[in-house]
Amino acid sequence: MSSNALLFIGALGGAASFDWLTATAFLIGNLLPAMISFWTQGTVSRAARAWSTANAAWTGQLKDFLAGLDTARTYQANGVLKARVGGLGQQLEQRLFHMTYLTAIVAGATMIVSSLCGMLLPYGVGIWRIIRGASTLAKFMGVLQLANSMRTPLLTVLDGINQWGAVKPIKQKIQAVQALHAAKRKADQSGPRLAGGPLQLRDVSVRIGQKTLFSHLNLTINPGEHVLLMAPSGFGKSTLLRVLQGEIPLASGTYTIGGVAVEEVPRTRRRQYFGLIKQTPFLFDDTIRYNLTLGAQFSASEITAAVQQAGLSQLVAEKGLTYRVGENGRNLSGGQSQRVEIARALLRRRPVLLADEAASALDDRLARQVRQEFLTGPETLIEVGHQVPVAVQGLYDQVIHLDTAGKNGVSKVIKPILANT
Repeated sequence: MSSNALLFIGALGGAASFDWLTATAFLIGNLLPAMISFWTQGTVSRAARAWSTANAAWTGQLKDFLAGLDTARTYQANGVLKARVGGLGQQLEQRLFHMTYLTAIVAGATMIVSSLCGMLLPYGVGIWRIIRGASTLAKFMGVLQLANSMRTPLLTVLDGINQWGAVKPIKQKIQAVQALHAAKRKADQSGPRLAGGPLQLRDVSVRIGQKTLFSHLNLTINPGEHVLLMAPSGFGKSTLLRVLQGEIPLASGTYTIGGVAVEEVPRTRRRQYFGLIKQTPFLFDDTIRYNLTLGAQFSASEITAAVQQAGLSQLVAEKGLTYRVGENGRNLSGGQSQRVEIARALLRRRPVLLADEAASALDDRLARQVRQEFLTGPETLIEVGHQVPVAVQGLYDQVIHLDTAGKNGVSKVIKPILANT
């Protein structure tokens, strides 16, 4: 747009040096299409905003559809959800067509008006000037030659303005997201860090909605300790791990690591401090390598060590790291999926490793191997379980029975929760 604007100004100056009046006629004839662009700019922008809104609705529903695919299959709601997403997709296509159609109509109308007004009006003025003797045929031909260098750049600039108006709402949305991310990065860089030290819960209460899960909980775990938290199924052990991650706020009490209040640490930094092994692993429909690294850069030796520690060596030897695990890991057994989850956590070597029934899907031999890796590592280990053999319990530095009053730092009875919670 800038280069064409300069070309237009140069051509206009050259034409004016031949015959300023005829050049002015060409200028006016070529500026009339600009009025069309000005009048239609609002319509094009509204069409662009409508398309952007439809795009957001479609992508949001598609995300929900993919995330809730298992639920939809369970209740045979696939057809309804597909129809809903498909309908939003059709609306998106219609909005895109409408926006593109308007832009093309404006460009076509601008071209027609430019051809009529940019040629007939100045031609008439130029011939009239020659008949009156105010100009010569040579000067008129000079202006005529430069007229194309005025009209074509001007049309290009006007078309660019229309396209700019169409993408402006999208650009504004991108800039808003970028500003939000920049603000988050700035907050992450300026906030406190977790630099190690004892992990302490003091008189902590946790509520989910109106339901109290824990009350008056006290817990101290020193760096490098291996701790087993035990309680019956449905007690809220998994929720407690999320509390330790800083993902669930406290209803009351304090939670510090090395004397730093965890809630004051930016969420990104908190997440960099903890590794998590979930009881029900989630795998992406991609390769074993991607499910281990999640796109981050790790050396081959680091990946190999994590694979060995998690008991994945045989699978990797047979299938390779490029083997696709399928949707939610359907190409792997439950034990293999759990081992990928474990290797993913071990690969990152976070200061604190949280394990939620990590060995529940493994056979006895492999469970012993994995626990041995947990218990010999330098990380602080906090594992939850409800059926751990007494002999295995002896391997931990602390075994805390959350459902027992006054034992191992639990100052009062922690109220159990319903199994469905």
